[in-house]
Amino acid sequence: MYDCTSSGTFSATSREPEAGLFTLRGIPAGIHGKGPFWANFDGSHVDGSLAGSVDSPDPSKNIKWLKLTATPTPNTTGVFSNVALIQRTDTRGGLTPAGPCTVPKTVAVDYSAIYVFWAKK
Repeated sequence: MYDCTSSGTFSATSREPEAGLFTLRGIPAGIHGKGPFWANFDGSHVDGSLAGSVDSPDPSKNIKWLKLTATPTPNTTGVFSNVALIQRTDTRGGLTPAGPCTVPKTVAVDYSAIYVFWAKK
């Protein structure tokens, strides 16, 4: 999600991610949102903080790949309860929109990515 920050040519700032999470088999598994956070339908939740980023192989079309330090919600169980690191790779889309805009305006931009959740053993 991007907010239009000035009228005329599109000048936007990233507002928040708003995405569904799916297993590799395409089964809905949770949500991803502002923070950033990831919440699984089993009740587990993890927050991320940026540890590093690199451009995607095609930065003119796709958002960056990220490495995030993970902080699971304490005293919970579920798939995200032991996550220590999150990686976002294989991104498709998600760049700031181009073209004219008029304040106020929020624009949703399609993107997909592979998120890998690394847990402590």
